[in-house]
Amino acid sequence: KGQFHVIHDTGNEPGAVKPPPDGQRKGLMVQFQGKFKKTASMGQENSTNIWAGGTLDGELNLGWIMSNVAKVGANFAKKKTGGRFVIDLGSKTSPCFMGFHIRALMCFNRTPEGEEPPKLGSEEVENIAWAGPGLLEVDTTSTYTFVWRVAYLDLCTWELLKVPAISPLPLESVLGEIKSGCA
Repeated sequence: KGQFHVIHDTGNEPGAVKPPPDGQRKGLMVQFQGKFKKTASMGQENSTNIWAGGTLDGELNLGWIMSNVAKVGANFAKKKTGGRFVIDLGSKTSPCFMGFHIRALMCFNRTPEGEEPPKLGSEEVENIAWAGPGLLEVDTTSTYTFVWRVAYLDLCTWELLKVPAISPLPLESVLGEIKSGCA
């Protein structure tokens, strides 16, 4: 059991409020909190620790140029994260999938048993600093709080934001059409 909290503050929300005095919006922030059912040791290989990711129902329908741009970006991300990022753009016979080591993108806080964890949505959680990439040793008694911040994604308009010279950029122009077997 755990908790999940999403903050979407890009200025494009229905009934959006004025930006704060400093003009900086929070962007998209996903926060979740809970305890692990099993321990995760540091291990010697990345594969022995905690990964997050997903698989699409269908293949990405990218043009030749965007496919190559995506491959270059994926290789760059894999290099910058020390191999803690994996992406396969898929094909006609296999779906697209992506995975990353949880500490490569998320900030976290560990609250020992007996102490009160920070409340999701609080300033304390919003200010959890990124500890850098690496493995995450977890136990089954502590409460873990994870935060994923992205200032470049607007879910209300389905656009990438703050991309120099081309922002806002509709996600369809990056992802292409996603073909799915669902009707």
